[in-house]
Amino acid sequence: MTDFTFNELLDRRDVDLHTSRIIRHDWRGLESWRHSRVRFEHFVSYQRTGSNTPYRGAEIVFQFVPTGSTGALFVGAHKILDEWPSPPEFRQPRLYDPTTEHDEDDWEHLRYDLALRTLRRPRWQGPD
Repeated sequence: MTDFTFNELLDRRDVDLHTSRIIRHDWRGLESWRHSRVRFEHFVSYQRTGSNTPYRGAEIVFQFVPTGSTGALFVGAHKILDEWPSPPEFRQPRLYDPTTEHDEDDWEHLRYDLALRTLRRPRWQGPD
């Protein structure tokens, strides 16, 4: 078995690492993931504003949840379709879940429209 890093996998799938972000969420992301995929996708649709936003400059975001103090589990990739500031009276993200308890309107954040993305195999180029 050949070992490789996640970045090497992305490179093999022709993912542009300059426009991608690899995000390891904290315990809140893990709680959302353990509850349901719907709740997790709702959670990742809301992120911090300013220079601290983990999605800054990204077209694709690779989501991980913690598995202990240093480990992480890959749980999905999302393409960023749109982003906007988040006053409560404006539109909700496309992965918004009305059954999820909300605390996101209690802090300044951005809302994101995200689409689940798969890592497809690269096209076979044939021999050189």
